[in-house]
Amino acid sequence: MANQRITIRKIREMLRLCFAVKLTVRKISASTKISVGGIQKLLTKASSAKVWNLTHLRRLL
Repeated sequence: MANQRITIRKIREMLRLCFAVKLTVRKISASTKISVGGIQKLLTKASSAKVWNLTHLRRLL
């Protein structure tokens, strides 16, 4: 089965839950229905892109 793409809305919500609300990866996974591995990959990409706050994220997206 092919992987489904993660929408920008879910990525924004995942980053908000991580940076603003400070939830764990497992709680974010339960909330957004994104796999734990998918969240970890996105957080790695976000940290390498130096996305530290949501105002910077909104400018990028």
